Amino acid sequence: MTYTTLISATDLRTHAGDANWLLVDCRHDLTDPEAGRNAYLAGHIPQARFAHLDLILSGAKTDAGGKFLGRHPLPQRPALIAALRELGINDHTQVIAYDAHGGMFAARLWWLLRWLGHAEVAVLDGGIAAWQAAGGTLTDAVTAPATPGTLTESTALVGTVDQVVEAYLRYYDLGAHAIYLRGWDIAADAEQYGRQLIPALRAATQDRGI
Repeated sequence: MTYTTLISATDLRTHAGDANWLLVDCRHDLTDPEAGRNAYLAGHIPQARFAHLDLILSGAKTDAGGKFLGRHPLPQRPALIAALRELGINDHTQVIAYDAHGGMFAARLWWLLRWLGHAEVAVLDGGIAAWQAAGGTLTDAVTAPATPGTLTESTALVGTVDQVVEAYLRYYDLGAHAIYLRGWDIAADAEQYGRQLIPALRAATQDRGI
């Protein structure tokens, strides 16, 4: 069975040690960037590897010209793929991401892998607390992959800003057409609105590092 959204701690325990499964600890604290790594070193789910929000799951905060791109902008795809390979992820690895913050950091890895076209990724429901509540143990042993993974980029499984805007405009145009049929011609206004909206949204999301 492939998990692509959530997995319970009970189900995860039945797959402990599965050769094609990889757990990734995504714990983080926005006020203390090293808190997640320290927590991982103090105790994590056995065989889990650590992915730092700032160093792996985000890109550079500024561009070559010094422009601020956001606190946690998207990483460049080649750099992200290389980092995930170092964790040992292959094209068909079942990845399980977890954290201790309601899934907010684990969900970022989930989204990023789907952005790269990797479907076999799920978030541990309830995080590390649920694992412990289900009787799971923790370890401070750090496990490194024997060899790097071979993850490759495929068709993205999540939408881009342009796709969201285009979908909105299709919906908007349907409404404009319905109004036109009632005698009000706002098609020209809808077209002009769309031309302004797409670059504005793209610029806004880039400024915020989305």
